[in-house]
Amino acid sequence: MLRRDPTDADALAGLGDAEAAQGNYGSAQVRLREAARLRPGDAAIAAQLAQVNRVRGMDPTQRGIPPAERHRRSTVLLGAALLAADRCPEALADSALHPVMDSARADLVRPVGGARLAAAAEQLMDRAERIWTMREGCAEGGSADQRAAALVLDKLRE
Repeated sequence: MLRRDPTDADALAGLGDAEAAQGNYGSAQVRLREAARLRPGDAAIAAQLAQVNRVRGMDPTQRGIPPAERHRRSTVLLGAALLAADRCPEALADSALHPVMDSARADLVRPVGGARLAAAAEQLMDRAERIWTMREGCAEGGSADQRAAALVLDKLRE
């Protein structure tokens, strides 16, 4: 479709959605930006692009980001994983989750700087992934930021 008409906003948006569904958020962002440029008043395209932008802004594995930003994003994801687990009675019933969550909360308030930022970011991502996995099967939802965090956490588990 795009070969015939590279200015087809619907085709670009559809391709952007497909890229996002596969976890290719960088490609999705490019396609959706172009679709939004071609059809600036389209609320659906704008919403799709906003969600992809949120995911890209939370992903600590994104290439080229500095260690402080990687750490900040890892902190955000760990907070989202904790919030999701706190809202899940099934997860809270699992006694194995409590020490993991306690350690994660301690990690969130522990000051880190300098050369330790990269290692601390990895530890935060590992804890977020573990908590996210342990609360699997719980209902998802919440704010747009929580849905974006869920997409990033699902991507980390792959």
